[in-house]
Amino acid sequence: MKQNEMTDESLSIEVGKTIKKLRIKKNISQAELSHRVNQAASYVSRVEAGKYKITILSLDVYLRALEVSFVEFFSILEKNKKKDE
Repeated sequence: MKQNEMTDESLSIEVGKTIKKLRIKKNISQAELSHRVNQAASYVSRVEAGKYKITILSLDVYLRALEVSFVEFFSILEKNKKKDE
């Protein structure tokens, strides 16, 4: 695997970190986000921790709840990934 390629696990972790950063930046509690996406807070916690691989449809629900576009989300994810390298 090339150095800049991501595994399924590392991508799930980066997606979760980015969701969490956006939630915090927008001053939304985990409980409020769970309400907005209609999922249990424990599930949202696991998503943010990268323990679950969410589908593109689920990601769309999260991004709508956070009022963020896919373009903005993946731009932030890429910037964060580069910081971690």
